[in-house]
Amino acid sequence: MAIIHRHKKKKSLSAPQLFAFSILLAIISIVWIIAFKFHMEYYYEERPDIYWTVPAIYYSSTPCQGILYWREKLLTAPASGMIHYPLGLGPVRVAKGDTVAIVNGVALTADSPGYFIAGQDGFEGKLRYGVIWNSEKLSFSNVNLQYFKDRILVNYGSPIGKLVLSLQGTNFIGVLEPTEEVSKQIGHNFLRVKDDESNSYDKAEIKVWQEEGKGKVRVYLILPWFRLKDIKNRVTTIQVDTGKKTGAMFPISCIVKRRGKIGVFLIRSQSATFVPIEGIYVENEKFIATKGITAGQPVVLYPEKTREGKVKAK
Repeated sequence: MAIIHRHKKKKSLSAPQLFAFSILLAIISIVWIIAFKFHMEYYYEERPDIYWTVPAIYYSSTPCQGILYWREKLLTAPASGMIHYPLGLGPVRVAKGDTVAIVNGVALTADSPGYFIAGQDGFEGKLRYGVIWNSEKLSFSNVNLQYFKDRILVNYGSPIGKLVLSLQGTNFIGVLEPTEEVSKQIGHNFLRVKDDESNSYDKAEIKVWQEEGKGKVRVYLILPWFRLKDIKNRVTTIQVDTGKKTGAMFPISCIVKRRGKIGVFLIRSQSATFVPIEGIYVENEKFIATKGITAGQPVVLYPEKTREGKVKAK
């Protein structure tokens, strides 16, 4: 008698069951991913990156924008014909007797030492101490110097350039907001100033000063330098020394804004606390806090990923 083995057919999932099972797996995966994400966020909130602030010294300054003026003399063509500027269009320093232009073979020489430039800006003879100082409001818009052209025809007596007669120092009238240190300097009738191209300060004598209103002061200085490029502008900004500042330096990525104030999350006793700070931004994306924290204290490096409260060291 033959023995017959019968195999039961395995039941397969129907299409609706397979679809429902896939949806369930997808939901479980999404829930797991979300839970893991919240877990990691909470993990890093409690274990932020820490930066230990370092001591720093910063020599700060405050800008003083103002108007330059000097004695200058307009020069005109000594003849009619083609003009040539043997020293170039300038500005260039010249000595008495130097030939600054030749018109149809007739030389025009400087009758005094100074700086020659073959151009005009329309303010020649108009900027004087009384005019500038008595202006109700100083205008700091840049002037537009127009150069004359070389090797063109000119008429006798037509303007061909000017000679700036200042050789040492420059008259300057400007406005600034004085700090406590700057007010002390003003009280001694000088300001420690530098231009944008210098790393050191020089004393500039204050001839006159007066309160401008809204916490500003107008000053009349004799600057201890003369720069060729200023002849083309007349408006410049100088830097006034406001003294040495010390503080705690750290990357600007440590700064966070809360309740309208900038500050850092300071780590104290396993706790991150928001502390408002004051200070100055410096080069290489650094900040020096002069108030709020001191050098050697730990702060959170990326505070936007951290919340106030208990934290753990990594």
